[in-house]
Formats: sequence, structure tokens, C-alpha cells
Amino acid sequence: MNAEQFSGVAAQLREPSGEAANKIAEAMEKSNAFIMARAHELLQVKAGETIIEIGPGSGELSKPLVSALGPKGGYVGLEMSEKMAAAARENLQASSAAAVEIIHGDCQQAELQLGRADGLTAVNLVYFIDDLPGLLAKIHSWLGPDGRLTLGIRSPTVMRAMPFEDHGFVIRPLDEILIDLGRAGFHEIGLKYFDEGRASFGELELAVDSVIIHATKTAG
Repeated sequence: MNAEQFSGVAAQLREPSGEAANKIAEAMEKSNAFIMARAHELLQVKAGETIIEIGPGSGELSKPLVSALGPKGGYVGLEMSEKMAAAARENLQASSAAAVEIIHGDCQQAELQLGRADGLTAVNLVYFIDDLPGLLAKIHSWLGPDGRLTLGIRSPTVMRAMPFEDHGFVIRPLDEILIDLGRAGFHEIGLKYFDEGRASFGELELAVDSVIIHATKTAG
């Protein structure tokens, strides 16, 4: 890919739109299936809980998570892309008895009920956030006592092997993210690595990994 093509792909990854949205969504679902499954598993969702997910995309990969919540559970999806929000609303409201709410908009501007959620999960979010400490503080306020958080990302080494940093992606050292979580009030902060093997991205062939950051809002 040339610089112009990478710029277009980067913009679509941030917010799928227009005629390319469905194609981008399908590609993202394929490449993110493993990392989203691990992030959802580590969240350890229980029936009856309320879970927030930032960036569910079309919602296809979130169906098992929403189904696990059961009829007394609740799910709130925050989705930047209007087209993906509509798809997630259709896919997830029909796939589970849980109460499903999909909100179209920027998660950094979202105003959710404080202390409502038992858990929050997001995959490949941090690359698109300029003020990560501010967002983490907001997330902390949305979670109730002992609320859990999982953030799925690729390692900085993998991300820097692709030229997205030149097109608006913010690639942060893992230590920086962990420090920001602690400053936001999270505890029991840790990392879990998963090796996904090799994958092709355009003309690049890379060793791909998943890193799941997990943390807890400890009561008191």
C-alpha cells in the first residue's frame, strides 16, 4: 500500500463509513476474532451483570458475551461509526434476552450512569484516544465497586511494524498504559499475552500477538 491507501484504511478503521464500511467491518471481524474472544473471556461475565463495550463494531463478535448476560443482564455498546452502531443494534438486540443499548458517538463524550457497570471491555481502542488518562478516569466512574476492565491491544512492536502511526494512530508503551490505569484508580492491574502466529497485512507478513490488559476498580 502507498501512503494515501494507508491513510484511507486508517480512517476506516477509526470509523467505518460509506460504501467501504461493510467490507472493513468484515475484515476487522476476521482479524479481531481471537483478541476479542480473549478480552471477553478475561472479563469473566456473569448472568445478570451490566457490561459496557466500547467499539463493538457490527456486534457479531459480541454475541456470546451478550448472550451470557441472560434476561436480567444489560449491555451498553458505544460505537463511533453510525453504520456499525445500526448493525450492532440489529444484531445484538435480536440475539439475547439481555437489555441491549447501542449508543452512537464518541466514547470520550459519552455520559453514562455512574457506578452502573460491572465490567467494561474494549479492543483496539487506545490507538484512537488522544487523552487516555481522561478516558480511563471516565471509565472508572462508570464502573461499580469491584468493576472489571479488559483492554485488548497489539503490542507496540507489532503496531510499529505497520505505518499507521504516521496516519493518526497513537502507539503507547505498555508501561504508560499501566501507569495511567493506576492513576485513574484501578488496582490488580496485569497483562496477559497470546501468540496468534503470523498474518499478512497487504504486502507485510508479521508475527501477531494479542495483549489483554486487565484491572479492577477495588471497592473503597
